[in-house]
Amino acid sequence: MSPKACRNVCTDHRGDGTVFRYAAVVPNVEPAYLPQSHSAVAKTNEALAFVAAVLTEREPGVFQAAPGVGLRVPPVVKPGEPFEIEVLDGEPGLTCQMHNAEENRIITVAALWKRDDALVATFTAPTPGLYRILASGGGFSPAEQFVVSLD
Repeated sequence: MSPKACRNVCTDHRGDGTVFRYAAVVPNVEPAYLPQSHSAVAKTNEALAFVAAVLTEREPGVFQAAPGVGLRVPPVVKPGEPFEIEVLDGEPGLTCQMHNAEENRIITVAALWKRDDALVATFTAPTPGLYRILASGGGFSPAEQFVVSLD
């Protein structure tokens, strides 16, 4: 495979876990990066600051989390069975939590450990339902993904 053909196939361009970065590229437009999933991007303070900067044509300054921070979360898990998530390009000191999405209640905070180039955590959904996994390293909105627990 030629190096040009391999650009999009052989490299993990991350994206948000549903659409990889180059699938949404518009030619001749400078991209903006927000480390969030589709459902979270519209409600974060960083996204609102960016939209305000575009509308007012003022520079937003530094508005995003550390480059490339993201989550890999399985879409469906079984209640009572442990599952792993990956925090991509994270730094030590990140916190990772699982919330009950319906009540927005913290279920657990996970210990992260380094495996290859990712930080890994293990969670267990106690009952069937929708859960939110969040990872944060400081003053920015946490990256988040949803996981469904089904019998």
